[in-house]
Amino acid sequence: MPAAKVAAVCCSPSAGGTVMFLLVRSRNGSRWTFPKGTVELTDASPATAAAREALEEAGITGVTDPVPLGSYQRLRPVRKWADGADQIETVQAWLHVFTGIQSTGEPGRRPTWFTTTQAAAAFRSNPDDAVFNEQLCAIIERAWARLFAGQKPPDV
Repeated sequence: MPAAKVAAVCCSPSAGGTVMFLLVRSRNGSRWTFPKGTVELTDASPATAAAREALEEAGITGVTDPVPLGSYQRLRPVRKWADGADQIETVQAWLHVFTGIQSTGEPGRRPTWFTTTQAAAAFRSNPDDAVFNEQLCAIIERAWARLFAGQKPPDV
């Protein structure tokens, strides 16, 4: 069984319901995504792993909510798995509220801030299947709702 996967939903909220989301490019640069990776043995918890991924990939620090936002699934290609079969990869998403910049992040990741609407558009422009892209948009909606006590986000 593959190791647990986590994503940091990096955001910077401000008064009036505005939220900026920090997305990074995938390793091969083909799509926008949340900083994500595997929970390692040295991580105290999945939330800690998500914070570590935000720092490694995007170079940011923040406060990670102790309750996950939910999860999303993606079909991973054959080359990723020892048994040679496509596998569904489940990624648990964690709200990570921006507090500072520590580095430029991993080379090629191009951390970029997007408004809520722009982040959803970036996900929908990915060359992935539409169901996967809509799962990422749903995570944005949950993050926004958590930050603003259940209100509906604008135009996601």
